[in-house]
Amino acid sequence: MNAIIYCRVSSKEQASNFSLPNQIASCKAYAIRNGYRVIKEFVNEKGESAKTTNRPELQKMLKYAIKEKSKIQALIVWKFDRIARDMADYADLLNCFSKLKINLLSVTEPADNSSAGKLMKNMIGAFAQYENDVKSERTVAGLKQAVKEGRWAWHAPIGYRFEKIRLGKSILVPSDEAKFIKDIFSLAEKGIYKQTEIVSKLKKRGFKKLTKQMLNRILNNPLYAGMIIKKEWYKDPIDAVHEALITKEQYHTVQCILAGKKPVLVSRNRNHPSFPLRGFIKCPACHKGVTGSSPKGRSKKYSYYHCTCSSCKLGNLKVETVHSDFIELLKKIKPSKQSLQLFEEVIRDIWNKKMKQEKSRKTELEGNIKELNDRQSKLIDLLADKAIKDEHYQLKSDEISQQIEGYTYELDNLTMELGDISECINFCTTTLSRIDKIWENGNIEIRQRFQKFIFPEGLEYKNGSFIGTPVTSIIFNILGGNNCVQSVQAPRAGFEPATHWLTANCSTS
Repeated sequence: MNAIIYCRVSSKEQASNFSLPNQIASCKAYAIRNGYRVIKEFVNEKGESAKTTNRPELQKMLKYAIKEKSKIQALIVWKFDRIARDMADYADLLNCFSKLKINLLSVTEPADNSSAGKLMKNMIGAFAQYENDVKSERTVAGLKQAVKEGRWAWHAPIGYRFEKIRLGKSILVPSDEAKFIKDIFSLAEKGIYKQTEIVSKLKKRGFKKLTKQMLNRILNNPLYAGMIIKKEWYKDPIDAVHEALITKEQYHTVQCILAGKKPVLVSRNRNHPSFPLRGFIKCPACHKGVTGSSPKGRSKKYSYYHCTCSSCKLGNLKVETVHSDFIELLKKIKPSKQSLQLFEEVIRDIWNKKMKQEKSRKTELEGNIKELNDRQSKLIDLLADKAIKDEHYQLKSDEISQQIEGYTYELDNLTMELGDISECINFCTTTLSRIDKIWENGNIEIRQRFQKFIFPEGLEYKNGSFIGTPVTSIIFNILGGNNCVQSVQAPRAGFEPATHWLTANCSTS
């Protein structure tokens, strides 16, 4: 009787160093034991997935089987899921081989053409489909988590490349083509150039591969503005962790132009460096954010903050005075040296406990994997000594492999970083101890991000001072300012030692 062999692995790594030689050797040995002469071998050496039947070697094997059906009595595979992991594809292939009167045989999964054997084949196909679906769910879950963390998990768009960071994760970083992406949006947001003109200009600047279709993809990609949009997973855009090549304002302006809306050729600068507190300071009467302007006097311009609502009578607030008062407020809420020392001790304590737990779990998982590998080796010895039947070996071996896979998956997903946290702590304490200087010396973006971080709800200002009790972020509620003003909020879990220390070492106001 004549037989053909089909072998496949599911990844390039397996193709280079795992199971192909073993599969081929096992299939040939099985053919000899069962009286078959192998007349043709079909081997997927590139590690194609079995999620689809669109595999060159599989298609070649099917054409050969149809053409030489009278000469072929059997198709031998190492496992039934080698031909397909999708249940519909698997059923179609079984039906095809049945019509060709070619018996599908598995080296590791005994199943004949009896009713029980056919049931076994169908069950194996169903379990392969189930395993494939579970892997797909895990993949989607992993992608969702990456997006939630602000990481792009697909192909890097033009202008970016991937760079490995901690724990084997990758993040987008600007590539050599990033400058061309910035030029594209800079030209597009003006609203005076056709897309063909932009393509022509960029080609002259050295971006030779740019086409109109590529330009459209670039202009519609929110990744360049630091946003990840996956509406099927998350309703709102996710702020990406990678460096944005353009501002969100640029991106939205370009989208309006692409939609046919008339562009504003000279836009108003909402982030003027002279007015970092514009919109952040609230009018105590109408609670709206103040604006800023610089009317020209007889000899020079004078800068003021003022409310847009004339009925509020807030008046003109001198920029220099408001900024000076804001810096003084930052000095008051700045944590004391003692609070920062305690902060460092608490963080180190939490970190050390976390590392101890994860090191212990890592050791435990590695021990479990080693023990299972030892059991696997003993099974192979038993099989070699014929002390265990092939089918019993396969069942036990699969069970052990599944356990190893589970432990390995957990080990790979441990969040442990075996580094020194000192650098991170030093950065945090230095930043918290210099909040007034950082704001005073920072550019417009740093100032605005910093003030929003410290006072998330903004501040109200009247008659030369900030009024009311400002709402500060949680870190300042915990550590307190130099005056150690007690907060009515409950202490955050994990910082109880800090609360006790502050009570013992600070006077309340």
